[in-house]
Amino acid sequence: MEKSLFFRKALLRLLEIFLGHHHPLVAKYLAYLGRHYNTKGNCAKAELFFVRSLQIREDVFGPKHPTVADSLNRLAGLYEEMSDFNRSEFLYKRAHKIQKEHSTEAVAC
Repeated sequence: MEKSLFFRKALLRLLEIFLGHHHPLVAKYLAYLGRHYNTKGNCAKAELFFVRSLQIREDVFGPKHPTVADSLNRLAGLYEEMSDFNRSEFLYKRAHKIQKEHSTEAVAC
């Protein structure tokens, strides 16, 4: 295992111990690990990390938060790479709806 991956996994374990399994920082590091595996071509492992990150963000921030939209876009991109276009399209549309709602709110202020 390469050093950076070893340290990222060790940091994730520490974050889970000290902050709990459903903390936003844990979700962030899960996404980092997902991106790592995605760049290495391990889509199955990347999916596990992206899905878990998304679940935490939905639980912590709610299903319509911009951070959730970012996670949805990342997972949709992975599914697109995997040629799973139905899931990809569904997640992209969901993310777009969240982003559109929040951009409208910003203009209304």
